[in-house]
Amino acid sequence: MKYLIPSDENKGLALKFSTGNEFNPYLMSTNQIMMLIDTLSELQEQEEQRASQKKKPWYALG
Repeated sequence: MKYLIPSDENKGLALKFSTGNEFNPYLMSTNQIMMLIDTLSELQEQEEQRASQKKKPWYALG
């Protein structure tokens, strides 16, 4: 949860898998936590793919 940056999108994701109206990982079941981690992992992979597509080799710049 260290890397769960406060944002509207992340708040929505956290609440989607939470048991109540507030995010409290201590009240979440193992299944809920695993689903949240899987979702966050997928989002991270997508972000890394987008970032790598934006990068160009140094010799292509200019």
